[in-house]
Amino acid sequence: MNRLRPLSLKGNTKLLTLRPGMEKYMKRFCGVVTAVALGLLAVSAHAADGPAGLWLTEDGEAKVQIYDCGGMYCGRIVWLKEPNDPDTGQPKIDKFNKDMSKRTQSILGLNIILGMKPGGTGVWKGALYNPEDGNTFTGSVTVQNTAALKLEGCVFALFCRSEIWKKTD
Repeated sequence: MNRLRPLSLKGNTKLLTLRPGMEKYMKRFCGVVTAVALGLLAVSAHAADGPAGLWLTEDGEAKVQIYDCGGMYCGRIVWLKEPNDPDTGQPKIDKFNKDMSKRTQSILGLNIILGMKPGGTGVWKGALYNPEDGNTFTGSVTVQNTAALKLEGCVFALFCRSEIWKKTD
């Protein structure tokens, strides 16, 4: 006949009773709960280490604000060293866009990082739009450290180009 043995929690023996030998299972259960909690904290910390923020492009010609867009990351141009087209004196527009109806939209505010989803530790994968030629490429964003970000865009996963962006204010 199994006798129930009280387990004391903060001196109150009425809160929980365990059958003899159940302590080891309870310890395992607590270990699993702790591991899951630590895993969730790691995921939260990983999200905090994401690419969100204001970044200066490698050539220093633009600043891009990377932000959460529905559980993914997107990025838009928020500053240009030379915001006006030297030929027209007017604000730069997306004149090479493949969609003719978008060729009059301003480069400022233009989304160039599109739908980046987690693709590994510190890596997000999605698409990159290049307003200098109107092409959209398969791309990735990799957080190298708190001050550097690597962007890589590829055509057919064979021809790739990368840049290092620096965090800015």
